[in-house]
Amino acid sequence: MTASTAKKQHGTVGIEEFQGRYRIRLPRSLFGGKQKYICTIYTISPENRKLAEAIVQRIQADISFERFDFSLDSYKHSSQSRPKLEIFKTEKEIALFDLWQKFVQHKQEKGLKVKTLEEYGNFTKLLLKLGKNLSYDGLTVKNHLMEITTVDQTRRVISYLSACCNWGMKHRLIKENPFEPVVSDLPTRKELTEDNCYAFSQEEQEKILSAFSANRFYRIYTNLVKFWLYTGCRPSEALAVRWCDLTADCSQIYFRGSAQYSNGKVVFSEGSKNNNKRTIPTSKKLQAVLLEMKENRKNSDDESLIFPSPRNGGFINYHNFLDIWKAVVIPMFPETTPYNCRDSFITEQILKGVSTAIIAKWCDTSVSMIEQRYADSLKLLSIRPAD
Repeated sequence: MTASTAKKQHGTVGIEEFQGRYRIRLPRSLFGGKQKYICTIYTISPENRKLAEAIVQRIQADISFERFDFSLDSYKHSSQSRPKLEIFKTEKEIALFDLWQKFVQHKQEKGLKVKTLEEYGNFTKLLLKLGKNLSYDGLTVKNHLMEITTVDQTRRVISYLSACCNWGMKHRLIKENPFEPVVSDLPTRKELTEDNCYAFSQEEQEKILSAFSANRFYRIYTNLVKFWLYTGCRPSEALAVRWCDLTADCSQIYFRGSAQYSNGKVVFSEGSKNNNKRTIPTSKKLQAVLLEMKENRKNSDDESLIFPSPRNGGFINYHNFLDIWKAVVIPMFPETTPYNCRDSFITEQILKGVSTAIIAKWCDTSVSMIEQRYADSLKLLSIRPAD
C-alpha cells in the first residue's frame, strides 16, 4: 500500500485549538468510527503551533507507512523538551446506523412520497451491506460505497448521510458532519447525466412513431409515445392520467400525480416529483390524438386510465415498458429512454421561441434546470444571434 493510498483510506490527522491549547485529532477510521484526540500542553502561539504540527506530521507518516502505534505510547514524551501528551476521548456518540434509522423515522412521520420511501429503503440496504465499514469517517464510507454501487448512487447516499448528520447536529445527537466535505468532492448529478440528454429531431420522432405503429405487438403504445413527445411530461405522469383529468374538448390536461413502482406493484403517487399539480394546454396535434382516442375508447368510465395496461387495465409498469423501448427504439437510437421525449419537447419549444419560464411551468421544472439539464446544446447550435 502506498503512502497516498493509506492516507486516503484512513483520513488525515488534524490539529485544532481546545481550551487554550492545541490538540491532535485522529482519524475515526483508526478506532472503529470513534473520535479520539491527543491533547498537548502546548498553549496557543505561532511557535507552539509549529511544534504541534511536527507531531501531526509524525503521526500521519506512521499511518501512511502502516506503523501507527495504536497504544499511542510512542507519541507520549517524558522529557521536559518533549512535553507529555494525554489522550482525550469524546463522549460516546450514537452509532451512525442508529442515527440514520432515527432520521428516516423522522422523515416518515412528516410524510414521504412512495418513491422517496422506496429510495430510503434502498439506501438502508446499502448501509447494511457496509456493516462494520459504516462509520463517521466520510471518506472511508465513500470508498466502500464505490466498491458496491455506482458513482451516482454513492453520491446520493453520501448526500443523504450528510443531511442525516445535519439533522443529528440540530438535535444534539452528534457534534459534527463528516460527510459534508465529501459531498462536494463527488461529481454532481448534472456531470453524471449530461451526456444522456438527447432531443429527437422531427425526423427521428417520426421514425420512432412509425416503428411502434408497424410493430404488431407494441403498436398499442404508439399514442403513449406521442403523449410523451407532445407534452414533455415525465413518463410516470402520463401513466397516471385519467379521462377525467382532461377537459371535454381535450384542450387541457390536469397532471395530479404519477404511477410509481413500489413493493412489487404499481401505485398512484399524488403530486409530481416536486409535489406539484398542474394544468397545461395541449397542442392542436395532441388534441387531435386525444379526441380520436376518446371517440374510440371502449371504457366510457371517466375514471379509467387513458393509457391502461393491456394485461389488466391497471397502471402500466414503466420498468417493464423499458423492455419494449429496448426492443423498438434502442436498435435505432442506443442509450435513450422515454425521458428523451421530455428532452425533445423542451428543446423543440425553445427552438420555436417559447419562453423558458412558460416551458418550466408546463413541465414542472425550473428555468435553471431547463438550461442546465434539458436544453440539448447540439440542437441549440442551429439558433443564430439576432441582428
